[in-house]
Amino acid sequence: MGQAVSIDISTMYIDCELWDEIAPLLKEATDLSNGEDTLDCIKERIEDSETYLMVIRIDDKITAVATMEVHEYDSGLRALFMPMVAGTKMDIWADRLLEELERNAFKLRCSEVRGFAARPGWQKYLGKRGWKTLHTIVGKKLGE
Repeated sequence: MGQAVSIDISTMYIDCELWDEIAPLLKEATDLSNGEDTLDCIKERIEDSETYLMVIRIDDKITAVATMEVHEYDSGLRALFMPMVAGTKMDIWADRLLEELERNAFKLRCSEVRGFAARPGWQKYLGKRGWKTLHTIVGKKLGE
């Protein structure tokens, strides 16, 4: 029998106990964000209902977290964007997470789902599931 996977989604205040449990996981993702995000910024966006928090549990134990946000572009395109994903046992929950992302995109009237792939393994994994690389971001720190 397989392990029970549940994905809870919230857009509200995060109690301290939950935050203490998920913050180390989110820090893994913010460490790869090239200074674009911090734990405090993410928490504030969740509490302001700008970002949805997805908590992935396996057998009632928090194993991973992800965030998603609606991006509406000047062109009218509405995309559900997943900027942060971090955790362990991806092989057990990742397909379920992508299904949940797509289901929520429809509910939120989005025509696409998008995300960052900070690690090459994610690009390979997503590519096998119909995702395409849309952009490549390059940068240079000034003064180096």
